[in-house]
Amino acid sequence: MLALLGRAVAAAGALLARNPAARKAGLQAARKAAAAFKSVSRSAVQGCKWWARNRGIRAAYNARKQVLAKELTAMRQAGAPRDAMARKAYEFRRQERLAARRQMRANGDTKSVEKLEARDAAKYGKRGLGDKDGPNFEGLQRDAAAKLEQKTGRKPSQDEINDHIIDSATRTDLATNVKFLTF
Repeated sequence: MLALLGRAVAAAGALLARNPAARKAGLQAARKAAAAFKSVSRSAVQGCKWWARNRGIRAAYNARKQVLAKELTAMRQAGAPRDAMARKAYEFRRQERLAARRQMRANGDTKSVEKLEARDAAKYGKRGLGDKDGPNFEGLQRDAAAKLEQKTGRKPSQDEINDHIIDSATRTDLATNVKFLTF
């Protein structure tokens, strides 16, 4: 289809030109336009492939948060300590994040992984809360404590901090979900 379109544009350019020099210039312009169209089309197709592959990875990542929610509910019903639940939630999400990035790399999408790592390094690394792979547990506790203190105006208890970590572990980044149309 692209080749046919390129030939049609080239033929139209040749027919419209009355003299040999203009005809040659018209053909060259038509060829450039066809090549540009091919380039844009290939880029769009590659973009769709990228989106489709990574959308599946993101959807699986979001589905796994439901598994975590069930595990945390079972732990809560069994009377598990909040600090153990918070640690479990942190470890689960960290492993899922790293697994999703490994899948993206395996699909050949190192550019998106690098962007995600840069985002996490900026969000967590600069504040001493983690690194390119996300927050560390102690950083997550400090961040939760700061958010709760700002919200309530008092220093939160360790249980409140752990509850915040547990609750936030089953939420994912809305902007990333919108980008991949996964909710």
